[in-house]
Amino acid sequence: MLGPRDWPAPCTWCGGRLVHSQACRELRDGWAIRFGFGKHKGQRVDRVPREYLEWLWSSGSITNADLKAAIAKILGVPDSPRHDMAA
Repeated sequence: MLGPRDWPAPCTWCGGRLVHSQACRELRDGWAIRFGFGKHKGQRVDRVPREYLEWLWSSGSITNADLKAAIAKILGVPDSPRHDMAA
């Protein structure tokens, strides 16, 4: 094969294209939103069972904006109701 290849862009932090370095993985893991309460305290939101996230969302008791946005992204729902500003 001659010519350009379709490689992904390199990672901004570690320069890896297909595999990230261990330091990069640890850094990215540290940025993940985690539960600070309840049965799943300390766990990343993306590793908590979907059924629990659905139950928590339906209860309407989420007060942390970052946690609410992360759950909304996973569930595929808007994190706040949209209001039409048409007058």
